Amino acid sequence: MRKISFIFLAFILSVHLFSAQKIPEGKVVTTFITAKTLHNKAGENPKRRISVYLPPDYEKSLKRYPVIYYLHGFFWNDSLLVGSDRINHIIDRAIEAKKIKPVIIVMPDESTVFKGSFYANSKSSGNWSDFTSLELVEFIDKNYRTISSKDSRGISGHSMGGNGALRNAFLHPDVFSSVYALSPGILDARYFALTEIESYKNVQNIKEVKDLSKPENSRTNIIFCHCQSL
Repeated sequence: MRKISFIFLAFILSVHLFSAQKIPEGKVVTTFITAKTLHNKAGENPKRRISVYLPPDYEKSLKRYPVIYYLHGFFWNDSLLVGSDRINHIIDRAIEAKKIKPVIIVMPDESTVFKGSFYANSKSSGNWSDFTSLELVEFIDKNYRTISSKDSRGISGHSMGGNGALRNAFLHPDVFSSVYALSPGILDARYFALTEIESYKNVQNIKEVKDLSKPENSRTNIIFCHCQSL
């Protein structure tokens, strides 16, 4: 029994020592861009916040790095993607373990008054696809040490962001060489329409933008936003 207790204690200590090891941390910087592509009729703010993850050795070298553009989901923004045990620390650990090479991660805030843009061009709320794939990419290449080639540029996202990642990869194969969609939302429009039929009926209750903030319209908000992006 004493031997088993000793082994268990040694195991706990080894786990603690491993977890206490200092992993080199990257840096998350916040910048803003007033996007020409996002001038719109819906009163959407064209000034967008961008969170940029820079790998641990970025400030100590003159190297250039590949870039991954990560797109957030509906109701989200970029602030949910950085912080304790979020994507920046996951990337830190992956780089330290040599699972991936040092990389820049770009996370734009593309939340809207409709709660999401679906990263698509819209005549009313702005050209979000052009912003994501053209203006934002140009801005990042100009202001950070990127490898400004499509072969070193990928796009990914979750839910609405997965939908947007696929959309923009298909529309701009000259910009992105790789795409990875995590649980992409609303890919089967027919199935979505059938399962959300009550929400479609509720669209008639949306008279003003402020109506989208009402709790009873939370599902309808997704319908309305998706229709805006078509």
